[in-house]
Amino acid sequence: MILSKLYNSSIFTSWISQLIKVVFSLVTLPIVLKQFSVEQVNVWFLFITIVGIGQGIQYGFNTTFVRFFSYSFSGVRIKEFFDIKNKLEASLSKDVDKQEFSDLYVVLKRTFLFLTLIYFFLLAVFGTWGVIKPIGFLENYQEGWIAWLVIILSTSINLYMSIYQIYLRGINKVALINRVITIVSFFGIFLILFVGIYFPSLLNIILVVQFIAIMNSLCLYFASQKSNDSFLQKIPKSFFKKEVFNEVWDSAWKSGLTTIFATVIKHISGVIVAQLFTPISSASFLLTKRLFELLESFTMVTFQAKIPEIAAFRGRGDFKKLIPLLKKVLYLSYGIFVIGIVVILFFGENLISIIKGNAELGGISLLLAFTYSTLISRWAGINLAISNQANNVIEHINASIVFVIYFLFLGLLYKELGIVVFPLAALVSTLATAPFIIKRTYKTLNTTFIEFEKYMFIPIIIIVSLISLVYISIEI
Repeated sequence: MILSKLYNSSIFTSWISQLIKVVFSLVTLPIVLKQFSVEQVNVWFLFITIVGIGQGIQYGFNTTFVRFFSYSFSGVRIKEFFDIKNKLEASLSKDVDKQEFSDLYVVLKRTFLFLTLIYFFLLAVFGTWGVIKPIGFLENYQEGWIAWLVIILSTSINLYMSIYQIYLRGINKVALINRVITIVSFFGIFLILFVGIYFPSLLNIILVVQFIAIMNSLCLYFASQKSNDSFLQKIPKSFFKKEVFNEVWDSAWKSGLTTIFATVIKHISGVIVAQLFTPISSASFLLTKRLFELLESFTMVTFQAKIPEIAAFRGRGDFKKLIPLLKKVLYLSYGIFVIGIVVILFFGENLISIIKGNAELGGISLLLAFTYSTLISRWAGINLAISNQANNVIEHINASIVFVIYFLFLGLLYKELGIVVFPLAALVSTLATAPFIIKRTYKTLNTTFIEFEKYMFIPIIIIVSLISLVYISIEI
């Protein structure tokens, strides 16, 4: 029974899936750092940054669709979606309305087709502009351009194919998604090792990584067709309904705009650094940034694994089940963050030196700036996501303020602070909107910041601060 529970646990399978992804990245990283020149390492991390922008666009819009599919699949009707934030008592579950579910699915497909076309155009034009200079430093720049073309095509395909993962998340098949990704990525580890040992090149590594991503998308497509007794194939045929699209789009554009702003803030630093700094400095910054992104992704998947359940409970107004679930997931998420920070701060440099790669980890100031900017960003993101599940979408307002403050901070203090200005700008801009988040999000849970966080986020801040002081005392 224990094995069965773990097999079907969304959180446990999320950890295993993310662990395999991390192993995949850690296997790839030594190959890149040892086999590639500094110029190639710089281009590699820049490509990862740009791919991350595409994934951010995908995530921005899929959160709304996952939430709405969760509402619909738990029996909530479309006309009730926008009254959820005022629902304070549990309602009886209804059967899913298959016609409405089908209407939502058609809107999903049409919306993501349009997003994919826009993404392809932006990547082909502005993305290409961003990689011209770094690729120009390569000895074999033709290989760099072929790799870039592979990224444009493969990431565009994956963006559209993500509709099947969205559907599976919406019907709470998170464990299934994670099992599929785990299996595909597990075989990908051996493939990347084989190519890295016998055919190491920038193009070959890019081909393997994107091949694994495409295989994940294809396997999730087949899983979606068979899942829940082929539910997707049994729903009635539908056509694009403007009124349904308008209902969805009222929330989707807010989440989409939010994620575009957040993604730009998260990844633009890598593009700017690649343009303004030497390949050595740029590679060091991008390596450090990548480690914190891996840590952040680990904390994110723990929370995201329960998003369908959180949306379903909030959609029915079932706070008795919602609050304990939230606390359990948040304890796990923040606990993982603390463990990750200890590993990066105290063992990161040693791990990089063991690899003997051609890029170094950032200095004390850069590491600490990333530590706190990542932590505060996770707190803000989690609270805004919780608010979203009540269909109280305010993240677009928050993101707009963060976006403006971030670039003002860069413009004013770039020359004085240097490369550390980027994580500091993210930290300051998020802290500036903290009062807005506190005022507008905790009321969706009928609580306050102090009451909800006194045994959760506040202790985590204290723990991370103590870890930072110990790290500084050791390094100095």
